[in-house]
Amino acid sequence: MKNLVRVFFLCLCLTIIGLLSDTLSAQQGAGAQPASAPGVSAVFQEAEPALRRESSVPPKLPRFLPFMDEAHPIHAVVQSATTSGYSILLANALPCEGANWCLYGTVKGSTQPFKHEGKSGKTAPVLLQGGIKANFFDSECDTYCSQAYVDWKENGYYYSIGIKGPNPMRKVLLKVANSAVKP
Repeated sequence: MKNLVRVFFLCLCLTIIGLLSDTLSAQQGAGAQPASAPGVSAVFQEAEPALRRESSVPPKLPRFLPFMDEAHPIHAVVQSATTSGYSILLANALPCEGANWCLYGTVKGSTQPFKHEGKSGKTAPVLLQGGIKANFFDSECDTYCSQAYVDWKENGYYYSIGIKGPNPMRKVLLKVANSAVKP
């Protein structure tokens, strides 16, 4: 029975990936980009001023988020903004406090390195634009998939971007992280 449930969820995940891939392809083909202020994605327009005002960590906010369009918006929820860092929850529905059904991902900045609880999966060194060294943490899937993360250090600050989804997330997540790193 347990194997049957896993097969069902795997099929469901593959179907969702197929649908999301079609959406992403349509976005790229049509050049769809949400209107936004220069350098700031429309998703973060409300959050960005609060981060600059309340945190001493300069925000690194991605300008690209996959699988997002007018029919599938992503909402940035500032969970915390202090002098030592910030944490933004990305949700595909509101209200959301990080539950599996609504979590899209996270964007974080800190004066201290991050520890991803429960991450025992594959970790690989990666290179972001500008030669910035980073680490990629793969997502883990069982009943549902966890976030995959890219963590890096830039100008003395630590940054982490995570997106929830099935493997392989590396290529997509590197594109997201690179959109947050300024050339």
